[in-house]
Amino acid sequence: MNTFVKVALITLAVIIAIKFLPVTLLAVGLLAVAIVATLAIGLSAAVVIACIILGCAAALSPIWVPALAVIGIVALVRRSQSKPASAA
Repeated sequence: MNTFVKVALITLAVIIAIKFLPVTLLAVGLLAVAIVATLAIGLSAAVVIACIILGCAAALSPIWVPALAVIGIVALVRRSQSKPASAA
């Protein structure tokens, strides 16, 4: 293939690319908007789920706070009893 045909094909490709530039930019813009909207919806859903979990933890605190206190006291008592007394 000689140089003239190569230059003609590259010129034709550039002209076609310039002609389709608005369509390409529109497609890229719509894709960007769709991605941003999806991320915003996902982020807001994550925040809602976190709030629900925090609300459930706060509502159930009269149950789990004393239970954790009892478990902690039992663990402290068991740890102090399992250590042998050192002979001085």
